[in-house]
Amino acid sequence: MKKIFILAFGLVSFVSTAQKTIVEEKFEKDNLPLNCVLIGKTNKLVIKKGKYVGISTNKEVNSLISYDENGNNQTLLKDGRFMNIGFSTLDNSFIASEYASMKWTSDFKIYNENTVSTLINKDVVFSLFNKDYGLSIVNQEEKSNLDFDKDDIFLQKFFFKNKKVEKIKLDKPSLNITNKDLYFKLKKIDYRVFFIKDHFEFITKIIKKDCKSATLYRTLYDFNGKIIKNIKHEMSINNPFVLSNNGGGKVSSGYGGSGYFFADQLSINNFIIDEDTNDMYLYGFFGKKYKESLNSDIVGYYVIKYDSTGNVVWQKENIINDKKINSFDDPIYLDVSVAIINDKLTFYAYCDINKNFIFYKNLNLSDGVETGGNSISYSDEKTYSMYSNATKDFLIAQYKINNTKIRFDNLSLVYYDTNPKVKLYIDSISSSKNKIYLNTYQSEKGIWLIESDNETYYKVTYFTHE
Repeated sequence: MKKIFILAFGLVSFVSTAQKTIVEEKFEKDNLPLNCVLIGKTNKLVIKKGKYVGISTNKEVNSLISYDENGNNQTLLKDGRFMNIGFSTLDNSFIASEYASMKWTSDFKIYNENTVSTLINKDVVFSLFNKDYGLSIVNQEEKSNLDFDKDDIFLQKFFFKNKKVEKIKLDKPSLNITNKDLYFKLKKIDYRVFFIKDHFEFITKIIKKDCKSATLYRTLYDFNGKIIKNIKHEMSINNPFVLSNNGGGKVSSGYGGSGYFFADQLSINNFIIDEDTNDMYLYGFFGKKYKESLNSDIVGYYVIKYDSTGNVVWQKENIINDKKINSFDDPIYLDVSVAIINDKLTFYAYCDINKNFIFYKNLNLSDGVETGGNSISYSDEKTYSMYSNATKDFLIAQYKINNTKIRFDNLSLVYYDTNPKVKLYIDSISSSKNKIYLNTYQSEKGIWLIESDNETYYKVTYFTHE
């Protein structure tokens, strides 16, 4: 099974100037650590504790405890039976459903500091929420599968306090493309919805026939449905684009899974927005010159920085000399992304099928100059199924790079490779007789390293960036 790799992490080399044990506890029967999650810019790690119930794959959460980088903790939930817990990206609220052992969903409440909503029916769905309402983009039939050519488009708000629904009709973006033959296999123009902390966007991309130039269009709306502005990003590189599977569009399999192809223009390359500056970074792989194919062999990667108005700040096209990348014959299995930490941007790619490796390069945010990187190979100890015993493991980590009992996840491997203090700490526990599993999270401020043998103890260590 292909493992999930969090795309928003920083593979950046920093020397930690401090480290701190945040929490270290032994496993207790019916009060086990079940999962953990890092809450965005608050730099708080939340640990879910509870138990497993029979053959149910739903973990029963009984308490929720958050920790800051100083080791201070706060109990967010206790003395209850919960599941499907999720955190808002807009404020400090979170959602928790009533526990049901044999159901995927159940009724839920919204929690915010010292306030709790009344019980909300499980049939209420939304894409984003804060303490007051849930947000969705729907058509006239209140469905989220949108046809921009035919449908009316609405911003729908569900208010948690009075359970009322407000629908705001949106002015749809229009590109006025009159000749689709000028573009690469352009049958229809598809849009994606992209939510940020204070607005949402409709995004689309059209690729020229030469497969080396494209235009990305963004229409920004506030949460009252008013258009804030339209931004256009032009891009042109020297070599043709290479297909990757994380471009925000659709990727479809051929008959019997024998082949893959992109289903819309948004499937090619991707971007990230720096929410502090509103700068945008567009990135992807490029192939061989004069080969007008989106499936060309990988020759290198590109990153283009735009300011908040859409103007190019810098553009880099860097050659890759790595056989694992250059000879990669099925880019659909190659996950590609970037991350921003402090003054660095990291371009990275990894594969968990057939060729197990992580490739990364660091670039300066100011000028795009490449400052280092590496390619890490590992062995994959085992695969997991959602119906296997892995559902009862606190940490899932299965990558092995030496003969010790340490098992890494993706980000742990990279920080072990790049950060001397992290490496020194991991080496200090590598003589363990039991397997130790590592998961790592990063924020703008530091690195959270979670370790456990999944049987007797767990420990969280925090490292600050330099």
